[in-house]
This record gives sequence, structure tokens and C-alpha cells, in this order.
Amino acid sequence: MSYEIVLIREISIIVGPTESASALVLSAFMAGLALGAYILGNASEKQNPIKLLIIVEIVLALVGLILLPIIRTLAIVESMFFVFIFSFLLMIIPAFFMGGEIPIVSKILNRNNKTGANVGAAYASDTIGGILGSLLSGLFLLPEFGSFRVFAFGSLLNAIGALLIIYREKLIK
Repeated sequence: MSYEIVLIREISIIVGPTESASALVLSAFMAGLALGAYILGNASEKQNPIKLLIIVEIVLALVGLILLPIIRTLAIVESMFFVFIFSFLLMIIPAFFMGGEIPIVSKILNRNNKTGANVGAAYASDTIGGILGSLLSGLFLLPEFGSFRVFAFGSLLNAIGALLIIYREKLIK
């Protein structure tokens, strides 16, 4: 949710009122989350879900580093229609990969008979992380450190997540 908070701020600088920016960011993220959950959820049935999760976390780390500078270049585009379309399409990218996280983690946790409890715990953890990320980003990190640093911090967390998964897999083998 940190990305969404920062993107609402950045998009509102370009398109004006926060309502327009909020609608644009939320609709792009909802679309990306749905697509990612469906496509990456299906991919986790055919691919090694642990490797897929590592790839997702690495892609999110990289996207977090490049998305904001690209979004900011939209300020030079004169047509608001194109600004809305391009920013929508750009924001779908991280949302797509974020949407795949829960289905992939669910597949990984589906190795025992407690599927419902495991998926519930994964979803609850993700929701708590989203709440904390929103509050920390909006109330402290963004005003204190700015958009780029908040995005960089999010990228760092995704990279650390990927490294922890890799490390855990090496310990098991």
C-alpha cells in the first residue's frame, strides 16, 4: 500500500485534484491485482511456486526503482487523456505482480491439510502489512523522506524478501 499512497501524491501533482488521482491509482491497482492473481495464480500451478515468488519479488524491487521517474515524465504530456492512459498502464505493472503474491504463497503453503488456515494467515499478514505500509508511508515516511526514498525503501524490502526466500531454500536443501 506504500506504492499506492506515493502514487496518489505523484499523480495528483500531474492531474490535479486528489479525487482524480485516487480514482486513477485505485482502479489501476484493482485491475492489476485481479490480473496478477489470476495469471500468476495459474502460473504457480505449472511452475515452481518458490522460484516464481522470487521472480515476483525481484521484479517488484526493480519496478519500484524505475516507476516513479517514468511517472514523473508524464508531467510534460499535454493531453490529460494520454496521461491517464499511460499512468494507468504503468501502474498496472507493479499491481500485477503484487496481485500474484497471495496466490503463489497460497500454493507454497498448500503442502499440508491446513489450506484454509494457511491461506487465511497469508492474507491476514498481507492485509496487516498493507495497513502498516499505508499508515507509515502516509503519515511518516512520505512527509519525512519523500516519494523516491519511500519507493526505494519498498524496493529494498522486496529485494530482501527475495533474498530471504533464496536463503531459506538453500538451508532446506
